[in-house]
Amino acid sequence: MAEHKLPDSLELLLDTMCNTFGGVMFITISMVIMVSVVSKMLTGGSSAELERQMLEEERRRIAELEAVAEEQNAESQTMQSRSTGYASGDREAVEQLRERMREAARLEERHTAQLQELKRLQNEVSRRTAANAAELERINRSELEAQAALREQEQRSELLAQEQEAIRGQRAEVRPRKIRFAKNEATRLRPYDVILCGDALHRLGEGFDSSAEVEVRRNGNTLTLIPVRGIPVSEEIGKAEFSRLFPGFDRNRCFVRCFVHPDSMETFVGLRQMFRAFGMKLEWMITEEYLLFLTDNPKYRVSD
Repeated sequence: MAEHKLPDSLELLLDTMCNTFGGVMFITISMVIMVSVVSKMLTGGSSAELERQMLEEERRRIAELEAVAEEQNAESQTMQSRSTGYASGDREAVEQLRERMREAARLEERHTAQLQELKRLQNEVSRRTAANAAELERINRSELEAQAALREQEQRSELLAQEQEAIRGQRAEVRPRKIRFAKNEATRLRPYDVILCGDALHRLGEGFDSSAEVEVRRNGNTLTLIPVRGIPVSEEIGKAEFSRLFPGFDRNRCFVRCFVHPDSMETFVGLRQMFRAFGMKLEWMITEEYLLFLTDNPKYRVSD
């Protein structure tokens, strides 16, 4: 059987008990010797018989003390053996307790990890639930918007159908009317190009070069006229104001070719009256793109 080592605290206890017992024995023997010496000194006389009795008494006391010491040693050994047995059992119990504590610590760590994982899963479930709720709300809102748009479209379709029916009825009642346009006339006059756009008159003149009021861009046989800076005109233009727009205009050599923007028709009505009043021939067209196309006919060819 393996020898068990006592704990440090138990060894210190036994050491202290042995030292205490030795100290008690030493003090007892010293007191006995001191009492004998003092009694001898007090009697004042000594004899062989007295010394022999005292010596025997001392031997008897020493024998008693040795017996007591042996008895104490036996009791100490018994206590030490018992303490050794107790200590061995205590160590096993302590080891078992420590093992149980370590197992409890492992279980606690596992439990903590499981709680953390459970908390994480709960947070993930809450997040996904909130995201699903938001997505469901968005889908419901989209469905409501789609239904509202569908109802609005249906209402518009009904209104359009009613308008179409009304237009069909009006067409059936409208009588056809002939529309007459002015006939094109051949002329030897040169065109004097102007642009009426945004209640402003932009003058290009007889040539096809850029002016301060109109920029000309050429691409092949196509000329694009771009209004840059014009002269403001009003609907009720006067003769004096009109004459200042065309200084030096020779009506026997040129005619006016006017490009009219759709938004400037009311202003053009006043200008057309002035053209007629001054005896100026006029050719006009409504357009938003101011283009001129050159011809290959030598009679109308324009030199670069």
